[in-house]
Amino acid sequence: MRKALQFVPALGVALALSACSPASDDVPPADAAADSPKQEDPSGADYGAGIATAPIPAQFHGIWDVPGGSCDPASEQRVEIDARRILFYESVGNVIGTTGEGDRIAASLSMEGEGDAWATQYQLVLDGDRLSMEDVGLPEGGDAIVRVRCSD
Repeated sequence: MRKALQFVPALGVALALSACSPASDDVPPADAAADSPKQEDPSGADYGAGIATAPIPAQFHGIWDVPGGSCDPASEQRVEIDARRILFYESVGNVIGTTGEGDRIAASLSMEGEGDAWATQYQLVLDGDRLSMEDVGLPEGGDAIVRVRCSD
């Protein structure tokens, strides 16, 4: 029930932010996406028809875990980030849109996991080899979790 209550205000934030996202040369305008059968991510993942969002910038891509974490898929704090999604331990967030630039962005996500669906927004901040992620879509606010990049 808590997640259902979070959905309504978070969805409003996500929709407002996605409407204000700056256009990018490599992302087609929303009306062009409607004519397109689907968008494909360079990783080969299929994210469905008509997705036109500002992707997560390349410097955030990769596998991240808390300092001292195993980087193994079984690690509960491990996340995997690519242009169009963030994979968490028991959920996935598909990118609705992003705002910001450089090493500080906000990513609006359509989340699914454990039989639930909700929308939220994460603040992502890079500081050298450290990534701070805070779920700012929570009504009570979230705690920033610092992660380090896992080696290939």
